[in-house]
Amino acid sequence: MQEPFDPYRAWLGFEPGRQPSDHYQLLGIPAFESDPAVIGRAADGLLSQIRSVRPGEHLAQWQQLLDHLRSVKACLLNPAAKAAYDAMLRGFPSDASTSEPPPNSASPEVHPRARLRSYWPRTLLCAGCLAAALVAAVLAFHLLRQRPDVATPPPDAAAGRPSDLTVPAAGPVSRKATESLESVVDKPPAQPGAPAAARPNPVAPSEPTPSVEPGPPPKPALEKPPADPDQPPAQAERTAAPPIDPAKQAAFGRETAAARAALAEHDLTTARRHLAAAAAAAQTAEEKGQASRLETLLTYLDEFWKAVRQSAAALHTGQELAIGKTIILVVEASADGVVLRAEGRNYTYPIHQIPHSVAVKLAETWLADVPSSKVLLASYLMVDPKGDRARARQLLEEAARAGINVSDLLVELGVAPAASGSPTSAPASAASPTLTGKTAVPTDEARIQKAAAETREIFRSEYAQANTPAGKARLAAKLLEGAATVADDPVTRYVMLREARDMAVAAGDPALACGAVDQLAALFDVDPLVIKLAVLESLAKGVRGLEGQRKIAETALELIPEAVKAGRVEEAGKLAETAEAAAVKAKSVPLVRAARAAIEKLQSPGR
Repeated sequence: MQEPFDPYRAWLGFEPGRQPSDHYQLLGIPAFESDPAVIGRAADGLLSQIRSVRPGEHLAQWQQLLDHLRSVKACLLNPAAKAAYDAMLRGFPSDASTSEPPPNSASPEVHPRARLRSYWPRTLLCAGCLAAALVAAVLAFHLLRQRPDVATPPPDAAAGRPSDLTVPAAGPVSRKATESLESVVDKPPAQPGAPAAARPNPVAPSEPTPSVEPGPPPKPALEKPPADPDQPPAQAERTAAPPIDPAKQAAFGRETAAARAALAEHDLTTARRHLAAAAAAAQTAEEKGQASRLETLLTYLDEFWKAVRQSAAALHTGQELAIGKTIILVVEASADGVVLRAEGRNYTYPIHQIPHSVAVKLAETWLADVPSSKVLLASYLMVDPKGDRARARQLLEEAARAGINVSDLLVELGVAPAASGSPTSAPASAASPTLTGKTAVPTDEARIQKAAAETREIFRSEYAQANTPAGKARLAAKLLEGAATVADDPVTRYVMLREARDMAVAAGDPALACGAVDQLAALFDVDPLVIKLAVLESLAKGVRGLEGQRKIAETALELIPEAVKAGRVEEAGKLAETAEAAAVKAKSVPLVRAARAAIEKLQSPGR
């Protein structure tokens, strides 16, 4: 009989019969550890370890374990909840599982759920302590507001300013006929969004509030919740925010933008590399949360493409696939790619470049009986340039109602679950798909100007501070983040990406500017190589200083192989010349040699 899967044993290395009996054993720290830094490091290390796991068929246990570790971290970093939990632990005798067994005694195999039987009551009690502390805080604040001698703090003036642009989710956009397989495939209509349960309106009590004897003023932590949900109020007060490094902040924006562009291109390996760099550059709780959400999304996408590969490998020659009203014939199929035939023509695709409708069909076929299928499909619809984000939201809401935690994906999607009714459809986009399958560059100048004005209003404070290179780089990074939240408004998205590119050029940051171009090219019908060449030529003329010119030379040299691979010899030659000029200005002998070697290689007859 096959043993039930034990995530604590498989992913955390706990031996059978020696499972953690309390939070401290789970985190691998001394019992009753009082240093918040030690607790935080241990919890973050385990969270990072679990996020790096590819759960496969155990996706539900993977999500539950992440939730469990988050609750443990929240409990032990909240002084009140930790004190209650520690008191409860001291009142329990030591479990047999925590002590070493006698040398000659046999250790019987125990069911994984039974191993943690003594642990879960404590976890539930800890959660109850957290809930009780929160309720007490809310009641105390409410009662103090009734006292005439206690002034109500003024609202935060900046709280009403939106940090990103939220627009209604748009339905699928019709595409013109193309010379690819997708031109003969009818895209099935998107299902209307399912209504979500409306939140009940709180009703004020009709009974008078009882009088309260004057007492000491409440702690500030009870009046203002902390910004970091994983950090307790008291700890948030004691911890001073470290200074923000503008270079790291710009690097974070650049790496997250590159990761999103790679996800849109279905290049998970490149996305994983950029996410690792983004996590290393993250400084604030907001940045760490964003990196964590993207890691979660990447995990789901990895499982989606695994399902597509397995479904493709199960196809056989001559099999028919019904895509809408179109019948497609399978000529060849493997886990690496497929050859499909439609209307008398054969179409060959590597597995990560198969048409959108075919990828969805294969995934739905393979995931028909998988509980997490809606989450995996929604993840793909979120990032694919042809994906239906309204349907993605519908699928995520259905998964949430089934008890699956999809909060990270909903945040990344850029919308919240609808309070009631179906999603509102946005008007037809002014930008249309092209023969490349990407969106055409907007040409309606009035709409472009309106989107530019709205963008400047949204990022008003960032624009006001963009009077230095560091300020311009910060604004470029913010614009790249903002562009990811307006997927249903291509005009605004285009304007934000264009502004991010221009601000990165003004900041003298070639890597950040090229990252903006990559994201622009992943979504719109533009020539990234031509734009990058123009960016580098502009930077080479305007940037002063050896370091700035060195970065330009390095970036130009990195782009030469890409140009050569695409058969763009003329652009490769211009990149090599730009690299040489910048290397000379940077006074870098190795870069000058590399640039001249590239020029000689491009000019050689046997190239």
